[in-house]
Amino acid sequence: MMRSICERQISDFATINESTYRGEGTVKYLDTGNITSGIINEIQTYGCLSDAPSRARRKVLCGDIVYSTVRPNQKHYGHICKETEELVVSTGFAVISVHDETVNPKYVYYYLSQDNITDYLQSIAEQSTSAYPSITSDDIGELAIPLPDRATQDKIVNILDSISDLMSLNRLINDYLAA
Repeated sequence: MMRSICERQISDFATINESTYRGEGTVKYLDTGNITSGIINEIQTYGCLSDAPSRARRKVLCGDIVYSTVRPNQKHYGHICKETEELVVSTGFAVISVHDETVNPKYVYYYLSQDNITDYLQSIAEQSTSAYPSITSDDIGELAIPLPDRATQDKIVNILDSISDLMSLNRLINDYLAA
């Protein structure tokens, strides 16, 4: 039986940069340089929003995708899969929030993290008129993504998660052996 795959623009099933953080109290902040290929190196903590950098404004929730709009080839992107209260990210990120139950957010993340997609977005960035190669949230929203049914997306995500987990384990073993 042949399964149907449709193509949809990301903006058809997700919002980008939906929320600005305006809370009070402790703020956890993720800058573009602190995440690469889904690996977070550091989350900075500030006593309040006014202590954080002025670019610390985009609210992020569990399930959101963060994708740097500056120099996409540096792969500063990730899927926020753990609940992190009061997490804000730099305005240098596009925060992609999937709101369609027929779409697995992690499937979208894996699609966006492919080298050919990163290369495509970098080619757009290099044509920007800003001082450095950058893309807009519209560039991401206009990307057409092939979407099989949700069950197939979930299977693909499970396979890719397993591979990612093995790669993380190998990194830990290599770090241990190098120490």
